[in-house]
Amino acid sequence: MWRKIMGEKIRDLGEINLFERSMTVELNKATYKNGPRYIHIQNNNGRYQLTEEEFIKFVCIANKSAYQLRYLKNMEGDF
Repeated sequence: MWRKIMGEKIRDLGEINLFERSMTVELNKATYKNGPRYIHIQNNNGRYQLTEEEFIKFVCIANKSAYQLRYLKNMEGDF
């Protein structure tokens, strides 16, 4: 029988606001030998679990999207 085991928390990486909610970002150990470490983005209402690689992609996409939105707003004038 397969069972999911949560990795042990290494440390908090910080706090972010996601979808207008304050969330904690934490780094966790791998759940198995040589496996990926996980990033948890969580609060009392829920948790997102990403590998480090997925988290880096997520942050890059979010930053690029924010930059593009600011660029478009400047082209069209202040809102």
